[in-house]
Amino acid sequence: MKSIGSLRVMMSVCLLAVAAPGLAQTPSYSTQTDAATLEAASAGGSGTASFYLGYKLANGVGVAKDPARAAALYKLAGERGVREGWFNYGIMVENGVGIAKNLGAATQAFKKSADAGYAKGMAFYADMLRDGLGV
Repeated sequence: MKSIGSLRVMMSVCLLAVAAPGLAQTPSYSTQTDAATLEAASAGGSGTASFYLGYKLANGVGVAKDPARAAALYKLAGERGVREGWFNYGIMVENGVGIAKNLGAATQAFKKSADAGYAKGMAFYADMLRDGLGV
């Protein structure tokens, strides 16, 4: 039987592989948008483009994997108002993927995602509080 900790890590890895379907910012970008277009839009201030470029880099979709840059882009997307960006940044920092493991930073990222109304962020933030992690 797997422990709760192992289950959370498995869930975290699975969630990283899923692009956020409900990003509210426009124009519309997706995992199908080419990396050059996302790079330009991210440089121009698009949080959504930053999120999807982070997704591509985290998962090696059409580009070489670069987890450190992916984590930075997820954080940037969150700072630009993309709640899923905060969530994915939290996953990466919770597990030390592309960035040093830091449960305090993960908890804060999940809180920001939760405060923005993202249900998965709420669930993970609640788990961190319940387990006394990063608080």
